[in-house]
Amino acid sequence: AVLGVIATLAVMFAGNVLFGARSDMLLPWGHVLHLPVPASVNLLATGIAAGAALALIRFRVNVVWIVLACGLAGLFQLAL
Repeated sequence: AVLGVIATLAVMFAGNVLFGARSDMLLPWGHVLHLPVPASVNLLATGIAAGAALALIRFRVNVVWIVLACGLAGLFQLAL
């Protein structure tokens, strides 16, 4: 159960960071499905995530350095 909660949080966080807009689709049984709008993708956030994944998996860079580099890249985005 804990793994499911962590996975759900990761997917929701990634969807909110990587996409700027969502569209809501009403399902037949009354639930709402929130889907990201592909045209609203945040290219800088996607590049940061891809670079972090590459650095972690391929080059085995320490997580602390990855977090610092991604934080600096995020601050760079705010400065623009």
